[in-house]
Amino acid sequence: MANRQREPVSYRPFRTQPLLADGLLAVNRPDGSLLARTSEALFSMADQFGARADRQAEREGALAGEQAALAGAPSAGFEPGTDPASVQLTGGKQLTGTQAQKAAQAKAYLMSKHGWSNAAASGMVGQISQESAFNTNAVNAGDGNDGSDSIGMGQWNGRRARALRAFAAQQGKPVNDFETQLDFIVHELGTTEKGVGNRLKAARTVEEATAAAIGYERPKGWTPDNPQGGHGWANRLAAARSVYGFPVAGGTATAVAAPADGDKTASTTPEAGAGTPDKFTIGGGTFRPTGADTIYGRAYDEAGAKTYLQMVDNEMRSTTDQVFQKYKDDPVKLQQAFTDLKGQLAKDHIFPQIRADFEVGYDRLANAYMGQARDNLARKVQAQDRADFIDRTSQLETDQQRRLASFDAGSEEAANAVAADQAAIDDHYDDAVRRGVLDADDAEKAKIVSRRNSALAYYDKQAQALDADGVASMKKEMTTDFADGGIAGLDGDGWATLSAHLDRTERAKRSQAVRQEKDFQKRGDAMALRLQQGLEIDPAELSKLMLDTSTTPGGKAIMQETFAKISAARSINDMSLQDATAHVAGLRKQYGQDATAGQARTLAFAEKMLAEKRKAITTDSVSYAEKQGIVPATPNLTDASTPEDMTAIVSQRAQSAEDAAKELGVAPRYLKAGEALAVSKAIKANPEQGAAMAGAIVAGAGEAAPLVLSEFGKDAPMIAEAGAIIAANGSQRAAEDVIAGYGKDAGGKQLKGLKPDAAQASFRGVIGSALAAQPEDALQIGRAAAAIARKRIADEQLDPTSDEAIAVHDQAVQEAAGAVYDRGVQYGGFTDTGGGWFSRGAKVWVPNDIRADRFDDLIDAVTDDDLATLAVKPKGGIGVAGRFGTGRVKQGMAATLQGARPVAVNGGFAFALGDPAGDDPQWIMGSDGKPFVLDLLALRDRLAPRVPGAFR
Repeated sequence: MANRQREPVSYRPFRTQPLLADGLLAVNRPDGSLLARTSEALFSMADQFGARADRQAEREGALAGEQAALAGAPSAGFEPGTDPASVQLTGGKQLTGTQAQKAAQAKAYLMSKHGWSNAAASGMVGQISQESAFNTNAVNAGDGNDGSDSIGMGQWNGRRARALRAFAAQQGKPVNDFETQLDFIVHELGTTEKGVGNRLKAARTVEEATAAAIGYERPKGWTPDNPQGGHGWANRLAAARSVYGFPVAGGTATAVAAPADGDKTASTTPEAGAGTPDKFTIGGGTFRPTGADTIYGRAYDEAGAKTYLQMVDNEMRSTTDQVFQKYKDDPVKLQQAFTDLKGQLAKDHIFPQIRADFEVGYDRLANAYMGQARDNLARKVQAQDRADFIDRTSQLETDQQRRLASFDAGSEEAANAVAADQAAIDDHYDDAVRRGVLDADDAEKAKIVSRRNSALAYYDKQAQALDADGVASMKKEMTTDFADGGIAGLDGDGWATLSAHLDRTERAKRSQAVRQEKDFQKRGDAMALRLQQGLEIDPAELSKLMLDTSTTPGGKAIMQETFAKISAARSINDMSLQDATAHVAGLRKQYGQDATAGQARTLAFAEKMLAEKRKAITTDSVSYAEKQGIVPATPNLTDASTPEDMTAIVSQRAQSAEDAAKELGVAPRYLKAGEALAVSKAIKANPEQGAAMAGAIVAGAGEAAPLVLSEFGKDAPMIAEAGAIIAANGSQRAAEDVIAGYGKDAGGKQLKGLKPDAAQASFRGVIGSALAAQPEDALQIGRAAAAIARKRIADEQLDPTSDEAIAVHDQAVQEAAGAVYDRGVQYGGFTDTGGGWFSRGAKVWVPNDIRADRFDDLIDAVTDDDLATLAVKPKGGIGVAGRFGTGRVKQGMAATLQGARPVAVNGGFAFALGDPAGDDPQWIMGSDGKPFVLDLLALRDRLAPRVPGAFR
């Protein structure tokens, strides 16, 4: 309209007319009824304003009534009592009611906000429960050693109490705030109590967590080494277990004493005894209707009463649910608790205007809970009946099976006892039907199964007492009885099971009989074999074997066979190998082609024993002779710790080996089984002592040294090779280098020598065909030369492919063959023989007593007179004569030798007119009919003056 300002302005505008209500302009009306109409309008407005005032009064009254009801609403709390069944056997008190709720709240807070484990949170909750029962306002006056009060859930005092207050102030929270005090615990465990915090984090179980957390409180009796000694330990652990999830059994709690140090206080937790009654705490309930008969008053009373009744209903539902949770399967106690709660609510907090509504609502709610409790009780009783039934069933069936396990099949009294037990089991199932635990058909099925199991065990015990034939007869008779009318306790399935079981039992017993015979036979064989091992038969063992004859299938025949084997074993054991062989041949002839099975086994036993005796004698005659008492026992070579010990042991061993060989009629064997390998390992572990030990072996063996060394060849080649050098009076350094050459370098790798082709070329160039007829010697010298060369090439840091390395290998071959070098002159080893202007001649192996390059001079210096001094003389040959060599003349002995090729052999040199390694060597024969052997060393006194410097 024109008289309204559309937009606000910052100044007051000038107006020429007053601002009036819409449609009420200051104008004169032509009908003159303005006053009447105005009056009517005013009366109408008054009525409207009166109705509006009434509604306003009603609203205000209702609101005020609701607020008053809320302010004066009742509150109900329930603290469940305890009884002896609600505390632990260990003496700890279970958390229940409000305390249990706070414990759960504390645990959930520590786990959700601070990420604690269930065990850690539960362990700390157990401490708070004991210290303050979760009362954040708990005060224990003058409790600290400094006289300060202990406060809060953790009962902090002294500096820790001051720290709590400062912490709360920093957080802007009151000091008695529940979560703030929990946060302070976490704060201390990460700072001033960090050691406890670390142990708590590491805890894997609630017990470990409780033991760690009690260190935060440190009550009297607590020590780091014995946290369980802290006062109230049982309560703390019980509370921790309760909130952790463990069930809590009965017991008695103990009071809590003073703390161990000034920083801690005693708990305010009350002592638990035999139990406490339930406690209802009813508060508030101050609202009452005014009774005023006004719109405001009536609205106030109606809204307040309705709101109050709703609040009563809320408290009633909450508290009755708590009561129900405690007594949900105990209708009697639940009814009593509901009656007590109803009475306390109605006494001072239910006014007449709402009593009827309260009564109806409470009874309806209580009756619903009572119905659930009665149903729960019925289910509990039914479950207990079923549990009792199962337990009793298990006990009866176990007793029956135990009786059957010890059942004597031949005792009538034992059979009656089994029957009585089965009757008790049947009665038990019938009683279960009467009590409604089982249906009749289920009980009948259970009895059938029980009888079947008992019958199977009953008949099995009888079968176990029989042999295989007896079981077969038992089954045949029972099969007839079952077909004629059945067998008590066995239905069709039971008989099928028993029949199959009897078949298995028969087969098992037959197999067992065979095993018994074999085992009995093995016992006899083992007894006879003791004789082979140099042991006597134990008379008590033989007597027991004879006693077992009657209880073993075929025992008598086996015993006779055992005596025959013992007789054969004694003979084979006591006889020489030759006589034992003849004895076994006699047994073979005695038993003939028609030998019984027992005789055939006896002959096979004797032949096996003879073969084992032959093997033992030929492979380890010393050990065999020692076991048989033929020679005294000698120490093992590995027992030697010094070369002197080794010499003594080998000397004794050589004598024993030769005595054993003579007694047993075999070639001597000097080493025991495994000794060569054991010595090899010992020398590889201590190579510095290897050459000395090899020399000691040679010294101890004496004349038998070559044979002793040959036994080392396969398992301990370095001993055989180094020993051969020493036995030949060769280079000590070469012997040492052989041992070292089998070792490894500082990096653990095998030492490097010449490549195989180069080494073979070097070897053949040095020895030629000197060892063509002695391949074993050639192989040993070649291995020894390779080992020596590896050591020296490594020492001199030579390239294995260089000429210098080949020269080293050439000399190593000479020294491996026994050569020694004195001031640059070679004695022994390989040298040329028979050479001339146009030929180098052949290679010959000479001893190191002879200078290698003077060997031919010595041969040429030998005369017939020299040879005439020998016991065995060579036969003269036929030479050529005449201008054209057409004549034939008889040659002297010396000339005959000088015209042949010398070949190194044991004891000196043989002489061949042909190829020594060929099919027709044409050996010059001696006066004894054998190839002649010249020992140059035997002619040393005669030859040395003629060939100065030829001998070493």
